[in-house]
Amino acid sequence: YILDEVDAPLDKLNSQRLVELLNSLKDVQFILVSHNDIVISNANAVIGVSKAGGESKLVEVKLTGG
Repeated sequence: YILDEVDAPLDKLNSQRLVELLNSLKDVQFILVSHNDIVISNANAVIGVSKAGGESKLVEVKLTGG
């Protein structure tokens, strides 16, 4: 599923609840567009897009669980 900023109106407690809900769905893959630090810090991988010199660049970071 692709979710576009579904976490934008959420406070920190409800952002954590969203993370727990998404993590409970084991056989489902999500692509989430987010600016939410709680959601991003709980992701398996983060792909960022930045514009430099008139050109978009992708940066990917794979996160490992503690």
